[in-house]
Amino acid sequence: MYKPLQPVALMKKIMDANFKPFFSASLLLTIALATHSQDNAKPKPIKLPETQVESMRAPDNIKIDGKTTEWDDKFQAKNPIDRINYTISNDDKNLYLTVRAQGAYPGAKIVAGGITFTISHSVEKKKREKEPGNVSVTFPLTNSIKAASINAKHYHYWNDLAGNVVKHKGAIDSLHEAIDAQIGEACKEIVVTGIKDMDTLSVYNAEGIKAVIRFSDTFICVFEMAIPLKYLGLSTDNPEKFSYNIKISAIRQPQSTRTGARVVDIRQSSFGSGNMDAPMMPMMMGPPDRDMVYLHDDTDFWAEYTLAKK
Repeated sequence: MYKPLQPVALMKKIMDANFKPFFSASLLLTIALATHSQDNAKPKPIKLPETQVESMRAPDNIKIDGKTTEWDDKFQAKNPIDRINYTISNDDKNLYLTVRAQGAYPGAKIVAGGITFTISHSVEKKKREKEPGNVSVTFPLTNSIKAASINAKHYHYWNDLAGNVVKHKGAIDSLHEAIDAQIGEACKEIVVTGIKDMDTLSVYNAEGIKAVIRFSDTFICVFEMAIPLKYLGLSTDNPEKFSYNIKISAIRQPQSTRTGARVVDIRQSSFGSGNMDAPMMPMMMGPPDRDMVYLHDDTDFWAEYTLAKK
């Protein structure tokens, strides 16, 4: 004979019948939430500002050698106009600019056009560019033919060797050695404007203005510069905000050479030309190519900085 379940027993049966799917759904939800929590716990890449926002004391072991090991290869800003990562820093004697190119094109542009670092005591946007007391230092001042030869080797790495660095280690080491030698031979002059009795200086000058470029093991261009504060009218005893400009001048195309060297479009040999010294392919009709415009136009930006006290 059928006996209806008592209310308590009926409720228990209903709960038992629904518990398993409820438990499974709850378990899946718990796992999903835990995974999401773990994903959120993973350190996210730090997004750098386009211009440096903080004052920075230079490391005690800073060297103007084209290496960024004293910075642990970290930078204070990532600028999309010049396509560089950079840090401005100071100690009690010098103002430093450390730059790393964001890939092959800005590296080529730095070699061929040079970086001009300008300091202005004016922080007014309409006045700082033409302030009479501005000081500018440019490096390197590279002959266009020599720059083209350096960049041909630079592009050779990116086009033909970077895809398999293990297989091409010997060739890469030889290429790096050749580029270092060429840079040492070609990049010997620093141009100064706005400092009395200074114009074009040797990189071995006695005035204390230092500058260097070199390519890292992965052929990323690194630029470093040091300018004594005394030439800039700045002091950590009384730090005041000033403006600075970082300009990369347009690449200059050699008109004619006996060696046939040209500035090469990095994408050209990816189609199999294999000729490092081939002339640049003409631009096609249509929208302007962003990379070519970048290479052949001056790029620069202004920002502000205040010397960091010890």
